[in-house]
Amino acid sequence: MRLPLIIAAGLALATVPAFAQQLTQQELSIVDRDGDGAVTKPEMGTAVDAAHTQLDTDGNTYLSWEEARVWIMLGQFRNADTNGDERLSKNELLAGAMSDFDAADGNGDGRLD
Repeated sequence: MRLPLIIAAGLALATVPAFAQQLTQQELSIVDRDGDGAVTKPEMGTAVDAAHTQLDTDGNTYLSWEEARVWIMLGQFRNADTNGDERLSKNELLAGAMSDFDAADGNGDGRLD
């Protein structure tokens, strides 16, 4: 199902407490695979990995801006593109998501809830 993976990726890149408070239960359950009401780093990583694969429509293992723009803003794309090659590898996308996760995990317990 394409839409849930895109939503999951969007959630992964927008992991801030205010945003998390606005999530519907259905959106949370897409990322919260074990259903415990919190999103862990492994769950976030799985969501980002799956979304990257889904959005890579040309199958070259990178996301171009054209592929990524359906769910992230240009500034997010540029921030995640750490080597400046104007495409996102899965590793770049995961690193950006994990950095955002850490920033949103105020108590450092490895969970966003």
